[in-house]
Amino acid sequence: MGKEPERPWLRMHTAETIVENLVRREFAYLADAEIWCLGRPKATQSRGRVVLAKAKRPSAEVRAIAEDLGQRVDYLIVIGQDSWETLTERQREALIFHECCHFAGYDAETETWGLRGHDVEAFAKEITHYGAWKSDLKAFFETVLVQGDLFPAGVSVKSGGA
Repeated sequence: MGKEPERPWLRMHTAETIVENLVRREFAYLADAEIWCLGRPKATQSRGRVVLAKAKRPSAEVRAIAEDLGQRVDYLIVIGQDSWETLTERQREALIFHECCHFAGYDAETETWGLRGHDVEAFAKEITHYGAWKSDLKAFFETVLVQGDLFPAGVSVKSGGA
């Protein structure tokens, strides 16, 4: 038997519908942004972890293709199709929400659509040893505490803590 053919890259219109709904509800500053979702055949890995999706600005090549089609693209969300298929609807929305958080919006001064990093950069082991020792960690934990129980009964929240 031969090797199974690799899936093609494709536009993920279902994911783009989630983006549109989230922009209307939560990200009004992105209302003028053209956001495309592209499905890569498989999720990538970074530092030993699966990367379900990645928010980015489009390359010059992608912008050229969009322009040739009479369209515009300001942001991309690249999604691993194999991982997407394993997610529930709520998890898919959470993933797209997370990626939209990386989109900073249009900067009129530089005439570019900006990106932003995560609110918190930390290691589980660091928190185990020192707790919320800096202001961004403290703000993050205060937000988590007001959320209550985010995990359904029976779901483990234990992490590898590397």
